[in-house]
Amino acid sequence: LLAYQETTPMRTLPARIIGRNVSNWYRAMIINKGNQDGVHPEMGVITDAGVVGRVVRVNPTTAVVLLLSDPNVAITGMVPNSRDAGLVQGTPQGTIHMKYLPPLSPVQPGDPVVTSGLTDDFPRGLQIGRIAQVTKGDTDLFQLGEIDPIVDFAKLEAVLVITSFH
Repeated sequence: LLAYQETTPMRTLPARIIGRNVSNWYRAMIINKGNQDGVHPEMGVITDAGVVGRVVRVNPTTAVVLLLSDPNVAITGMVPNSRDAGLVQGTPQGTIHMKYLPPLSPVQPGDPVVTSGLTDDFPRGLQIGRIAQVTKGDTDLFQLGEIDPIVDFAKLEAVLVITSFH
């Protein structure tokens, strides 16, 4: 993780995971960095593999990070092969979906999904996962892609908080 931190163009702050939320209401973890370390709400959280989630609450020495699999987290994503963008969001079941894919998009299972860079929390091109399946109902205006995340949230021990990027 520290080797990745040295090579990335982003400024990041390493943090250790010191707790996990075990309730059915939220998919969250607690990190050992807080506002004394420069952590603020809405900052993106990553590993060397890809996107983990977003900081939602900050205390002086700790912060709560909602995982990408939580329905309260949504980030903008893009499928590089087709250049189609959509909203990547968790579900109550713990899966991750990409909403608002154009109806004629050629998105296929196996296509990678990366951050689009259209918001202030994540730069463009960070790995999110791969499309597992694409569905579109007869009355739906958009396609829906289910994503297999690149990060194994259950095995995380440390993360990087994105403090700034260009």
